[in-house]
Amino acid sequence: PSDLKDERTLITNIINITDKRFKKQGITLDLRRWEDTPPGANSIGGQGTIDDDLEIADADIFICLYWKKIGTIIEGLDETGTEHELNIAIDSFKRNGKPDIKFFLKKTNVTEGDENYSQIMDIAKKIQPLALYKEFDSLDELKNVIEEILFAEFFKKNTESVISNDKEKTYVEADTELKLLESIASDQRIILHNKFYDVLSAKPTSKNIYLNEVFDGHEIIIEDITNFALIGDESKIITNPRYATVLTFRRCDNITLSNLFIGHTPHKGECVGAVLSFIECNNVVLNNLELFGCGTYGLDLHNSNNIVMNGCHIYECSYGGIFMESSDLFMKNSIISDCHDLAGCVLELNSSYINMKNVLITKNTTENCIFALTDSNIYGEAITICKNRYGRLGRETDGLSLNNNIQLYWYPAEINSVNSTSHEIYEEELEYISQKSRIIKSLYDNEKFSIQFEAPNMETIKEYSEHYSDNPNIQLGCG
Repeated sequence: PSDLKDERTLITNIINITDKRFKKQGITLDLRRWEDTPPGANSIGGQGTIDDDLEIADADIFICLYWKKIGTIIEGLDETGTEHELNIAIDSFKRNGKPDIKFFLKKTNVTEGDENYSQIMDIAKKIQPLALYKEFDSLDELKNVIEEILFAEFFKKNTESVISNDKEKTYVEADTELKLLESIASDQRIILHNKFYDVLSAKPTSKNIYLNEVFDGHEIIIEDITNFALIGDESKIITNPRYATVLTFRRCDNITLSNLFIGHTPHKGECVGAVLSFIECNNVVLNNLELFGCGTYGLDLHNSNNIVMNGCHIYECSYGGIFMESSDLFMKNSIISDCHDLAGCVLELNSSYINMKNVLITKNTTENCIFALTDSNIYGEAITICKNRYGRLGRETDGLSLNNNIQLYWYPAEINSVNSTSHEIYEEELEYISQKSRIIKSLYDNEKFSIQFEAPNMETIKEYSEHYSDNPNIQLGCG
């Protein structure tokens, strides 16, 4: 309805910006809005013209938003335009499984006494057998969810494309390192045996492979191949040089790696090379991989898009679990664990995006952060972080579960009452601070109080600063 003009404009802007990025991967975002429908005649009037233009039954995603207005009743249909379009989407989903319905309720200044409250809630309840509805208060909150929806659909579309392409490949069985290396090419599917493959024990013969010199030897670079799959039987791909990335793919598209153990020899230690690296690659599926053996990072991404990781385990790395620069990743059903005394952070993102679902981060130790984000976003569902030791958590994300972690560094701060204050107010402030921070020392004496505490991050300190900015009786100090 018309009271959500700012939200509709926001979503339009997000789609226009995101479409430019998706087009590079062969996906177009085609936004249909009722206000963009050209004039035309229809047997049921203007709404019929809108229905013809929106083509809701053919859509992949249907976004519906309500706040306080219910909309205008359509003459002859006894329902509003928004509810009419929602009903078309519901009917189509029941018959064809599409579109995916995303239903939002804006909760800002909404009360049960509002004129249309009960009708809007009845509409929300109507879709509950099919989908959950999401409540939001701010444009920033809505922006994050819309971006997550678009990227999730993007990953799904591209994954379907990769799987479809993979079925068309021919098969080559490689029982030696030489056979493996000489078979790496476009439109190729290689099947490995259950054994160790030391990738540097044979000289590469493929035109798509060259050796890059590193401090203690060489590393393999695979370039400019498409529609390639490497499928193992719990096969082990290893390399001995500690400064070498085990496998690097550069300018490659539609790559699948499945059911493999990949790392720097079976022995523990410190390495400078990553385990897997993708540079300027697109449409990569990493399925059921064990990435191990003290690689700098288990997964290293640069300018790579639509990377899907499912059922993978990253462990024993020396810098961090995942590093991403100008890339996006969908990580699900996976674990990052046992990365001890990391020189960096468990996840480090620069101008990147990661969507995590059912991910466990456990038994890692670092004096730095779990999450280090620069111009980046992490969205999550069922992310569990437990039994880690870290300096700071970093930016929190939705769906996060924290249990039995040890935070090494906290931010000391203190609040003090300037004037006489009741004991009840002191207890209220003590309760407020203790919800997110740990109390070091608190004192109420002579109608004044002092609370010393440690906050988990600077974002919490800023929140306290804003909370007390309009209270002249309480002074906040940090440091």
